[in-house]
Amino acid sequence: MLQQTKIEGNGRNGDVDVLGSAANLAKSQHRFGSQSGDRALTDAYKKIDEICDTMNLSSVIRGQAKHNFKSYDEESKKQKKKIPIDPVLTSCIYIACREEGFPRTMKEMCAATTLTKKEIGNAFKHVQELIKKTVQPMKASDIIPRFCSNLNLDGNVIEEAAKHICQAADALNITEGRVYTSIASAAMFMACLLRQRNPKHFRSCKQISDATGAAEATIRQIYKEMHAKRHQLVPPDFATKEEIDKLPEGGGGF
Repeated sequence: MLQQTKIEGNGRNGDVDVLGSAANLAKSQHRFGSQSGDRALTDAYKKIDEICDTMNLSSVIRGQAKHNFKSYDEESKKQKKKIPIDPVLTSCIYIACREEGFPRTMKEMCAATTLTKKEIGNAFKHVQELIKKTVQPMKASDIIPRFCSNLNLDGNVIEEAAKHICQAADALNITEGRVYTSIASAAMFMACLLRQRNPKHFRSCKQISDATGAAEATIRQIYKEMHAKRHQLVPPDFATKEEIDKLPEGGGGF
């Protein structure tokens, strides 16, 4: 009887040992999973910093991009659909740039990464849905301030005139179906031509093309389409009727 009790005792101790081992294993797995998740988040943040360094983006945009990714990461765990991480991170940065008022084009996002426009575009839609943020389509007038800054144009004279030209052209459906970078470039070219005598306010079509990435031929073509309605596009306080009349149809040799 005593021997039986001892055997039962050994059995109970064995059960306790097994349960204890299972509990320890569960704790270890949870701890490992937590550490793995933290490491993945840290790696994602590091990648965001690398892309932002390439694009020379501010710490504010970096912080917002990381916040966007953290929100995405939390929501994506509830979803079955999984997409590659790099397009997701790039999309989080793209959204952050728009949120902070310093938009970047898809072409610029592609240039800063090894991704295609299609890869980023697909991820962008998915990220928007998960983090519940709606980013309005880019407009030509949105990117003119940065393009003017890249061209070192003095003050905001050309910037304001070009934005007005873009908005007026959009209202008249002159540039429908055109890429916004090309529209912005053509509007800047028109504004610059009206101030060609002032070196601080003038840049050639080639200089604008180099700064914006839009092809010279495309800029001139859109400018030509705008030229037909130039009196309705140029702000009345920016140039006289006579100056607008003299605008060369194809941009001249500038």
